[in-house]
Amino acid sequence: MRRVAAPLLAVLLLAGCSGAEGERAQELLSRAQTAQARVSSMGYELRMTFNLDGRRAALVLDGGAYLRGRRAGDQVMTMRMEGLPGVSAMNMSMLLQGRRMSFSVNGQQYSTSVPAQSKAQYDWSSSIVELSRYVKEVRVHEHRVVNGERGATITGVIDTEGLLKAAAKLQSLSRMSGTTTPDMSAFAEHVSDTRAALFVSGRTGLIRSAVVSVSLDAAGKKVDLDLTYRLKHVNRPIPGL
Repeated sequence: MRRVAAPLLAVLLLAGCSGAEGERAQELLSRAQTAQARVSSMGYELRMTFNLDGRRAALVLDGGAYLRGRRAGDQVMTMRMEGLPGVSAMNMSMLLQGRRMSFSVNGQQYSTSVPAQSKAQYDWSSSIVELSRYVKEVRVHEHRVVNGERGATITGVIDTEGLLKAAAKLQSLSRMSGTTTPDMSAFAEHVSDTRAALFVSGRTGLIRSAVVSVSLDAAGKKVDLDLTYRLKHVNRPIPGL
C-alpha cells in the first residue's frame, strides 16, 4: 500500500514559489513529511462535490488504513453518492485484509483476491493528498484555527494538468462499483481558477485537511467542483479491521 502523504511531500516542488513565504511553506511541509513517517494508521474522509445549475451531487469516501507494520495495506472504506439522479442511493463498502478484498454494493456481496502489488490502487486517501505536489504561487497564513486546532494554512494555485491527472485516479472507482465516473482529463482546456488550501497542524505537523476548488466550463454549462479531504485520526485501531 502506498504510504499516504510521504511520497507527495517528498516530491513537492512548490513551483513558482520563492522568497520568505516559499521557504516557510517548504519548512512546514518538510515537518509534515517527518510527522507522516511516524503515522502507523489513519482515518480519513474525502468528498468530491459537483454543482451544476444549482444542483449538487457528491461522491463521499470514508475510510481507514494501516500504513506500516505487519498489517500495512489493510484498510476499510465506504462510498456513497449523494444527490445524483439514478445513483444517489448507491452505497458501497470495501474491506481489504491481507490479499483478500470483500465489498458490497447496495447489499450485494462480492469477494476476490488482490495481488500484493495492486493494494496501492485502493488507497483513495492518497488521491486528494497527492494534489499538493501541484500547488504553485504559494502563500502561508500563520496562526489559523481549524476545528479548534491551531496551525498554518498553505494556499496557492493548482497546476490544472496535474490536478486532472490526480482526479482521474478516481476512475478506478468505476471499475470497482460498476458505475461510470466522469473522465476529468477531458475537461482540461475548460478549467479555470483552480485553487487549493492545505492546513498543517501546529501541534502534530500533519496535514489535517485540504480543499481544492475549480470551475469547469463545458458545452455552455459551468460546473463548480470542490474536493475536500480531512484527516480524522492517526495511530489508532481501525474499526472493522
